[in-house]
Amino acid sequence: LFAKGCLGTCWYGKYHYLEPWAGCGHDCPYCYARFRSPVTNKLKEFGTTFTSPKPLYPEQELLERIAAGANSGEISILKLCRYTYIFTPEFVKSGLAFKILEILAASKVGRIIITTKGLPDKKIVDLISANPKNFSYNAAARPPDKVVMERGLTPLAARLGAAAAISAAGVQTTIHMDPFVAGFDDADGALEPFLDLLQSLRLNRVMFSYLLFSKGIMDTMRAA
Repeated sequence: LFAKGCLGTCWYGKYHYLEPWAGCGHDCPYCYARFRSPVTNKLKEFGTTFTSPKPLYPEQELLERIAAGANSGEISILKLCRYTYIFTPEFVKSGLAFKILEILAASKVGRIIITTKGLPDKKIVDLISANPKNFSYNAAARPPDKVVMERGLTPLAARLGAAAAISAAGVQTTIHMDPFVAGFDDADGALEPFLDLLQSLRLNRVMFSYLLFSKGIMDTMRAA
């Protein structure tokens, strides 16, 4: 449910991850999480697949465990999430994602860093916007291209619109081009219009990460 930040990073020991469920409905072909043993073991235990995420505990117990961890005094910076997305559509629609963020916003956690390809609903946007000192928001997005790999995502315009609204409320907001795929995303015809779009939305903080390949990812990329 809570795990310390990864070994080998400059932030090691300074932050924790929160993983409220196993799996992710976005089904991106370059996803590394589906091949990691903590994920595959949990999916096997639950008898589900990666694209049919399941909370780690029944809802009430999950919320109580999150509240206890967030108020333990041991977590100052919390990242959502390493292996999944807090805005998994099923849990945004059910209200579970909002309940988790509401608990975190009122907790002892000093900073909640959200990195997501998902789409928060208006209730979540309003919660984040009302707590600019508590949240940092990283909207993961790639330049639109003729090769569409992420078939499970909501439209880019809606995701950027949510990021723009959150940024306008004073929340530190970053567009995270993740993964940045050489040969696709660095073409002038794709990248320059995308950066112009971000500028028009006043989304002026951008970072990128290159795609990390593994054998499993090569297989799913070829299939896509």
